[in-house]
Amino acid sequence: MIILIMGGYYKVDFSTWIIMVVLIIASCVLAIIGTKKFYVNQLTKKNTEYLQKNYVEIRNKLLEQARTEIKEVQHNITTKQQEYAALVETYEKTFANTHYLMEQYGEKQKVIIDKEVKEWAASAQEAANHNAQLQITQLQEQINQMQDKKAQVEQDLTSMQLRQKAVNDEILRSREIEEKQNFYRINLDESSKDDIARLLAIVPNFNYKETIYKLIWTEYLQKQFKAMVVRVLGSADPKNVIYMIKNLDTQEIYIGKTKAEVSKRWTEHLKTSLNIGSISRTLIHKALFNNWDRFAFCILEEVPEGEDLGRREKYYIDFYQSNKYGYNIKAGG
Repeated sequence: MIILIMGGYYKVDFSTWIIMVVLIIASCVLAIIGTKKFYVNQLTKKNTEYLQKNYVEIRNKLLEQARTEIKEVQHNITTKQQEYAALVETYEKTFANTHYLMEQYGEKQKVIIDKEVKEWAASAQEAANHNAQLQITQLQEQINQMQDKKAQVEQDLTSMQLRQKAVNDEILRSREIEEKQNFYRINLDESSKDDIARLLAIVPNFNYKETIYKLIWTEYLQKQFKAMVVRVLGSADPKNVIYMIKNLDTQEIYIGKTKAEVSKRWTEHLKTSLNIGSISRTLIHKALFNNWDRFAFCILEEVPEGEDLGRREKYYIDFYQSNKYGYNIKAGG
């Protein structure tokens, strides 16, 4: 590479050229740095002189500015202290008023609470009285129920005792009737039975059959029936009784009641069996017909005047089950 140096041309290699460029650049940089340093020193010197010249003035200004700021701060402090004192005074007045109001409110609340307590106490007392009354009522109901149960148990016990007595009486009665059949039945001898059989045989030949039936009653049954009544009833002929008519062969039973003399009722049963009586003809009358001497007649109970005769009849029908296994067609009553 050829370069011009100081009016002459010289041939240099590339590395030498690079070194020269670097040296030139370095020289320029040093020159710039030296120039800058010179000017900085000059400026620093001028500033130092200026500061030395004006130090007192600047210091006085700063002191004056500091005094002003201090006065402002003191003024602000005084203002804040006054505001604080005013707040304290306001707070104390508010607290006093609040305390007064609290005392007044407390008195009012005390009155209200006392009133509410009294009302609650009265309500509680009323509720307690009501609950006590309810408990008394419930206890009374329980007592009444227990008394009813007791009465029912006593009634059941009495009923059982009466039923047991009736069972025992029936055992004795059945035994006595069995042992003394002739005592409780109409006694017909064989001749009377033969005559009755012949009369019954010719009944179909008569237009007025009642004539034959009345003849059988008056000539063969009535006398023997009266004799049986005397044996069973003696001289008495009680009214208002429950009676029994019992088949001695089948042990089937008929239970009846009557307010009239019992002998009259038995008479009507016998006559109705012959179709000449005044009562309705039922199973017992069909069974009695031509078997008059195979039935026993007896009294089960003489019911006191005023008591329910039908209820006692129903009791004996239920006891003997004679509406199911006997001649009664109804449960009685």
